[in-house]
Amino acid sequence: MKFQILFLLFAICSMLRAAETNDLYLTDDGKSIDGWSLHPEKNPKLVQAAIMTNESLPAEEFPEGHWGSVQDGFQLSLRFDKQSYTNGEPICAILLLRNVTNRVLRYGVGPDYVDCPVGFSVTSTDGKQIPLLEKFFSGGSAWQVFLPPKTQHRYTGLLKERYELTNGIYSVCALKVVGLNHETVKSSGVEIKVENIPKK
Repeated sequence: MKFQILFLLFAICSMLRAAETNDLYLTDDGKSIDGWSLHPEKNPKLVQAAIMTNESLPAEEFPEGHWGSVQDGFQLSLRFDKQSYTNGEPICAILLLRNVTNRVLRYGVGPDYVDCPVGFSVTSTDGKQIPLLEKFFSGGSAWQVFLPPKTQHRYTGLLKERYELTNGIYSVCALKVVGLNHETVKSSGVEIKVENIPKK
């Protein structure tokens, strides 16, 4: 009962906050090709989900999203579930690719990356760029995904599947080529620590 009351209070506060900002971004985990499922009148569940999560707030109200600057109407967020990882642990990046405009945008997806269509720039503390593992240079043609106004697509990317990361601290930035002019939208940088613990 106490949990239900707390949940209800949280929901009310979230709705009031949403009403104040009047700028929630609906999230589509399915990445629908035509974007039709992201229309609020077609999927009211997405509206309710947006009210209940900080991910849907404007960038300035969700600083832990490490949002980068807007490029061709897109904005990109990067974060991790924690800051320190040990050997053998997956390093999962949480990514939001957002349309901040009032028009439909499109971006390409394809076989370039196995886990998601967003790339990364990974740099060690000495400024050395960590190379992408060869298996991710697959190439191939891309298709277009639609992103309606004030909506976003959520992806996860596995860094250890793409890079060989040993002991050290790394600065990670997400990036994606978008728009007709093939500009690159980037997130802000995020630092993570990788520590190889000897097996007993």
